[in-house]
Amino acid sequence: MKAFILIAALGLFFASENAVAQDCCEALRKEVKEAPQYPNIAELGRRGDRTDIQLLKPILQKNLHPLVRSQTLRALAKLGDIMSFLNVAAGCYEHDGMRQDNCFVGLKYIGGSESIRVLNERLNDTLRPQSDADTGFNSPARYAMKVLMEIVPDAPKLDIDLYEDGPRLAWRSYLSKHPSLMAPSENFDWAQILRECVSKEDERAVLMVGRLANSTLIPDARAQLAVLEASTAGKAPPIQRALGLLLARLGDPAEFSKIVARLSDSDPYRQDEAVHQLVYVRGPRAIRVLGQLLDRSEPRKPLATSSAADSEPDGAAGPRPLNMVAMLGLAHLIPGYDLSVTPFEFLRSAQAAEWKRRVRIYEQKEGK
Repeated sequence: MKAFILIAALGLFFASENAVAQDCCEALRKEVKEAPQYPNIAELGRRGDRTDIQLLKPILQKNLHPLVRSQTLRALAKLGDIMSFLNVAAGCYEHDGMRQDNCFVGLKYIGGSESIRVLNERLNDTLRPQSDADTGFNSPARYAMKVLMEIVPDAPKLDIDLYEDGPRLAWRSYLSKHPSLMAPSENFDWAQILRECVSKEDERAVLMVGRLANSTLIPDARAQLAVLEASTAGKAPPIQRALGLLLARLGDPAEFSKIVARLSDSDPYRQDEAVHQLVYVRGPRAIRVLGQLLDRSEPRKPLATSSAADSEPDGAAGPRPLNMVAMLGLAHLIPGYDLSVTPFEFLRSAQAAEWKRRVRIYEQKEGK
């Protein structure tokens, strides 16, 4: 009898708690609907469920403060909206340190296996954001480790040191031994997601799909690229270029060959663009091609019709030698806290030799 009474009491207690939680969510929904603000949107993302996605999406159409819009995207991603996740995660690959920082904060809030997959890839990039080298921003690898320590269950307690590679390697080893941490949270229809990205002409989201999907997406991506090529009459809008890069990253040899061919373009800024594209593609193929550029130290002059690449530093007198651009690219792909890239000629040859050594070691480890 006593056991029955205890069980009944516990049942009433938990039912009461669930009712209180439900009332809190309803109050939050009403508050967000009437006056969406950063705190209540963040809390609804934590407490709500997938049904709240339809409540939050219209907020993105309102003329609200950028912080409110940013938090709305994060909350949508946390509730399971994959398009919002792609938008948030793309910030981790920006060149600007502040945008990277905001993205890592977003992934900490979102959590989940998709966030861990992105952070696992960022563990490879130990190069600090160039434009913000003097403002205190750290490398994507260090940001990734800090967030992983917060969101991974039973995470290893590691002393994160900017100049030590041990913690980064320990994290890579830990995640490789626990693949379930990066298993997709659901069976995503990447072909449909990609079609939605293309229809919205969202090239950043297309590139994120390339980072999260696999080679089974190639046939659908090829079909969508063919439609775009037929409709653009030889022009290559950003969304078409993004689709080509996605295909190259997923293993399409024809699109990868197009990137390599751009390295022989007469316009040095087109060559630089190809290097940046190889950084996106990643993997042994890209590293091998970049390694072959390390002897290209000759000066380059811009064509009269060319425009400076986005990565060209302010005040730079023309394009940098191609081997320096390649070293910067390799610094995003082959980790090494002890390496930097400098424009000074008297140091560049020694650094090129060091990067050649790094490429050889990488190829030996990969068995290529």
